[in-house]
Amino acid sequence: MSDQNPDLVFQEVDEELRRARMNALWKAYGKYIIAGAVLIVLLVAGREGWRAYVHSQEEAQSTVFGAASKAADKALQDGGSPLTVWQEAMPQLKGGYEALAGLRAAGVALSEGETDAALEAYAAVEASDADISLKELASLLAAMVQVSHKGDLDGARSRLSGLVGHEHPWSHSAQEQLALLDLRAGDLDSASSRFSSLANDSETPQSIRSRASEFSRMISARQAAAAPAEEETEAAPAAAEEAATEGEAQ
Repeated sequence: MSDQNPDLVFQEVDEELRRARMNALWKAYGKYIIAGAVLIVLLVAGREGWRAYVHSQEEAQSTVFGAASKAADKALQDGGSPLTVWQEAMPQLKGGYEALAGLRAAGVALSEGETDAALEAYAAVEASDADISLKELASLLAAMVQVSHKGDLDGARSRLSGLVGHEHPWSHSAQEQLALLDLRAGDLDSASSRFSSLANDSETPQSIRSRASEFSRMISARQAAAAPAEEETEAAPAAAEEAATEGEAQ
């Protein structure tokens, strides 16, 4: 024993102690370490599997939409209607693709004079799980169709009112349509207020802002022109009464 290097002996003892500690730790926690490693593997595999599933679903949706688009083009070239193609494609699609198919169906329906079919397509998009920008675009377009093709001003106003606010992507367009409804109803004060608000809002898209400014000026000019006539109308009864009084006095 005295012939052995003391440092080497201590090193062997340390290694033995480390092995003993590792064995003890492994016996105590080894199963948890294995479970944790397995869990990590499963999580990674699950995440990658989910990504692959989502990708495959997106590819499948893209394929269905692409096939419908080609079929619609062919129907149009053959002198037929692509409306049925899009109507049949919608139930097979989800999310954005379903919304796009619905908007295509509505557009075709309107071009063929099928107003009810167009409104049904818009309603299907509104009820879909697509992005809010597509769903509310369908609401906006449906409201415009209600006015232009159905004369349903109250229904359109109700639809448009739900699209106003900073959280709504088509808020400025909805406000413009509401202002036009006010103008159509002869409510110049409300129309002027809406148009002025749009014209003075820095977040309003430039095209809408320009139109709002033009309408504001037009309404102001109309109100200014109507003011003297209203004053004359209000003054007429008083003048007549005064003349009658003078006649009686004579």
